Amino acid sequence: MRHAKSKNLLEQGLALIAGYDIFRTETITEEVERVNEVEEKKFKEKEKRERKMRGENNGNNTDTVISKETILNGSISSNSNIKVYGTVKGNITSDNNVIILGEVEGDITGKSVEILNGNVVGNIKSETMVKISDSSVLKGDIVCQSLELNGQVGGNALVHNTATLGDCAVIYGNIESQNLSIQEGAIVDGTIKVVKDNTHIGGVLAEDAI
Repeated sequence: MRHAKSKNLLEQGLALIAGYDIFRTETITEEVERVNEVEEKKFKEKEKRERKMRGENNGNNTDTVISKETILNGSISSNSNIKVYGTVKGNITSDNNVIILGEVEGDITGKSVEILNGNVVGNIKSETMVKISDSSVLKGDIVCQSLELNGQVGGNALVHNTATLGDCAVIYGNIESQNLSIQEGAIVDGTIKVVKDNTHIGGVLAEDAI
C-alpha cells in the first residue's frame, strides 16, 4: 500500500514537472516570437529611413525592373525607381531614380538618372544628378542640376550647378554650367561656357545649337 502511494506521488511529481516544461517551452517560444517581431519592426523602420535618405518613396512601392532578356516596345511611366537591364524602345519617366544598364531608344526623365554600362539614344532630364559611367554612351542632350561624366556623349549639356568630367569623359557638344571641373584626359569637342548666375544658363541649348 505504501509502495503504491509512493508510486502515485512520483507520477504526480513527474506530471507536474512535464507540465512545467511544456509551459516553459511555450513561454520561450512566445518570447522568441516577440523578439522576432520587434527586430522585424526595427528592420522595416531602418529600411524606411534609408529609402527616405536616398530620396525614394516609402516601402509600399516596388522598383520597376526591365530584365536583361526583355525588349519593351513602348514608354514607361512610374512613381517608383526604374531599372533597365534589357532594351526599351520608348520614353522613360519616373518620379524617382532611373538606372540604365541596358539600352534605351527614347527620352529619360527622372529625379536622378544613372547610365551604368548602358547605351541611350535620346535626351535626359533630371531634377538632381545625371551620372554616366566610363563604359556608357549617350546620343542626346542633358539637362540637370549636377553631372558626373566619365562616358561618351554626343549632345549638349546644360548643368545648373556642377559638371564634373572625369579622365575618360568624351563629349561632342556644348557644355554650360555654373561650376565646371575637367580632369586631365577628358575630351570636349564643342563650346564651354561657365556662368556665375545659373538663371542665365540655357543659351547653349538653343535650337540652332542642337
